[in-house]
Amino acid sequence: MPALQWRIELRNFRKYLASNLLIIGLLGVGLAATIVIFGFLKALVFDPLPFPNAAQIEMVGLVSKESAEDLESPDGKLVAQWQQAFQNKASPDSQPWFAIAAPATVNVGADVQAGRAPERVDGAFVVGSLWAQLGVQPKLGRDFSAADFQPGMPQVVIIGDSLWRSRYQSNPGIIGEVIRINGQLATVIAVMPENISFPQREMLWTQAQLAGAQADYGFNVFLRAEIEGQRSAHLAIMQNEFLEWQKSAPNGVEYLEVGYLPMNNWLVDPESRILAGVMFAAVCLLLFAVCMNAASVLLVRLFAEQSQNALRLALGSGWLPLAMSALVQSLLLAACGGGGADGLQKWMTDQRSAVRPKVVPIPEPKIFRPEGYAQGDMVAPFSKEKLAQALTREGVQAVANAALVAPELARRKQALEAFPLDSMALVGSMVRAGQTVALVKVNNLLYQVRPGDYLGQNFGRVTKINETEVALREIVQDAVGEWIERTASLQLQERSK
Repeated sequence: MPALQWRIELRNFRKYLASNLLIIGLLGVGLAATIVIFGFLKALVFDPLPFPNAAQIEMVGLVSKESAEDLESPDGKLVAQWQQAFQNKASPDSQPWFAIAAPATVNVGADVQAGRAPERVDGAFVVGSLWAQLGVQPKLGRDFSAADFQPGMPQVVIIGDSLWRSRYQSNPGIIGEVIRINGQLATVIAVMPENISFPQREMLWTQAQLAGAQADYGFNVFLRAEIEGQRSAHLAIMQNEFLEWQKSAPNGVEYLEVGYLPMNNWLVDPESRILAGVMFAAVCLLLFAVCMNAASVLLVRLFAEQSQNALRLALGSGWLPLAMSALVQSLLLAACGGGGADGLQKWMTDQRSAVRPKVVPIPEPKIFRPEGYAQGDMVAPFSKEKLAQALTREGVQAVANAALVAPELARRKQALEAFPLDSMALVGSMVRAGQTVALVKVNNLLYQVRPGDYLGQNFGRVTKINETEVALREIVQDAVGEWIERTASLQLQERSK
């Protein structure tokens, strides 16, 4: 009987193949959307960091006047003061904080004997026991210790698993080997486990030189408080050092105090969390709508088979075979719709492991190149010699201008200098005593003009007369008030016939 029932239900499944595929498609879309959005929520909101101590760690920064909600990164000078203050308050090996400047480009030098070419990798400059505070143990070697950050200590470096595999061929003897980073020798003290990095995809971590190259870098500072009361005490130490630093910092007035926020909020802000919650609610509503659509399709089929079920009951089939029929159909639909969940879950796991916080890259410091001053032997622009030269030039120009216009001001004016030049008209010429004389008409009066006479109101002296033109030399002022000479003329006005 069960075998016969299975054959009947398989035949019914093929009979309603289109509706069954529609139900499978609707349920698959709804379940896939729910799994995807829940995976993103789990990776970005509920559990964004794969570190055991992530819930105890908070980010510390400076609260600015412009935006009290955002925290600014302190520079290396303030981080150095915090480091000294905590060393004075507690044991050097029990520091409750660490700082990191990342991402930064680190140059790994060549190794001729091992055949390793120089390489540029993403790295970070660290202050404090980074991995101990995060709760992660190196795969090989040890974490940074307080002694590594004392003045004069040799440079040490921790490398990531990917760099260890690609550059050093997974050599377990790398611990204690000396490599060159940024032109300095450094000893490898640890190799981190696979898929472990902080804060992004760094492959190398080394001590920060707070009194040297990294003094002006911006650091992300993190404070670990295992119990509630420790946070207030640690922040009070940081606040006191901040007030001292603010007195000598040129831009200290931009900040109000030392603030903090949970490290998870540093990765995902509250607005993003709210948005993710809204998206999850929307997907849940979508799944509910899909289930309702699938139920409606099944109800339509149930009403379509109502007469067939009534006939089966009349023939003595009973309710049990009908219930078995519904169960078999449900199992067939579930078997068809649940095959891709494992692959989707694997994809979500890979995406979660690849999520890293977004940190603004630190720009590389610019190299100062002094330029020689080649104009030292010349006259300074604001010196007395420069002023004397300018006054001398102006005096020479003034003398030249005065020499040009002074004779004109000293002579007696002639009659035609009372009229503008454009009010005069040349109407003809004649020769008297071997000299050409122009006939100029002004206000219906005719005047005889000879070379050397003056016309117009701009000291216009006649220089040449011919049958068609009278040429003049005028003295006028230019745009800056200097007296200059220019030429002008009167053209013969011919009467139209």
